[in-house]
Amino acid sequence: MEQPQFPNPAALQRVRRDLAWREVPRTIKYAHIRCLPRTEIISRVCDPQQADHLAEYISRLFEFKLSDSELKALVSGMEELAHCTETAPAALKTRIDRTLLRLVRILPSELAVRFAEPYIIHPRKARRRWAYTALREKQISETIATGLIDTFCKTGDQEALNLVARNPQCVAGARADFLLTNLTERYWRARVLEALLIHDRPAAIAQSRHYPFEFAHAVGRTGDASLLQELRALFTEYSDDPEFISIYAYALGKISAEAELESLERLIQEGRLANDTASDGTWSDE
Repeated sequence: MEQPQFPNPAALQRVRRDLAWREVPRTIKYAHIRCLPRTEIISRVCDPQQADHLAEYISRLFEFKLSDSELKALVSGMEELAHCTETAPAALKTRIDRTLLRLVRILPSELAVRFAEPYIIHPRKARRRWAYTALREKQISETIATGLIDTFCKTGDQEALNLVARNPQCVAGARADFLLTNLTERYWRARVLEALLIHDRPAAIAQSRHYPFEFAHAVGRTGDASLLQELRALFTEYSDDPEFISIYAYALGKISAEAELESLERLIQEGRLANDTASDGTWSDE
């Protein structure tokens, strides 16, 4: 008896056609939106009462290369929208906060910062996130760094400290100690040590015993082969820690320390180091 073919090509074709037909109304609706003038779309996304098709209007804005005058109108509308919804009902504020966060991502860096920077110290986290998003790829000033640290002290926002750690020029002295003490993620502590390796190398080396994993990660990120001696010293002290061994291998690879990598492999193969680590030995620079 001949077995039925599975999957059935005819049935699959019917499913594809059904799905395609279901998409047609949505495509037509979006085509209507594409017909609207840019100024009309900007007006609609900045209208606090606009709820229908809001995601589509914002998607359409992402498709444009907005002119200076259009960007100015968008920022002005965003500022008015943020202001008029400060005391709005919770559901409306939540919707507007999400809308404005998406619009911040449309703006060029300078305009995004101009709009969002005042919200660094806003009492609502959803609005502080506008500033965090705008500042993420921007070199921040000392004034902004101080404001972000103040925000952390008041709110406990790790995102505020992460932004400071992204900016090597803002990491030094007592501020570095504060960041290392208060950042909860190893990755961001490594970013602090990386900044110190660039701007205050002795201070970074002095911290290496307290933060061996982070220091090795920072060395790998810098690719500075002159720090091999410091890595070796940490390896001697932490050779029984599989997580450190993994990041140590990463750092050796990044500084092209082939001889040390071969030595590490021999030690593991000979059973002179524990090899029951759960880590996969892969680390990222991101």
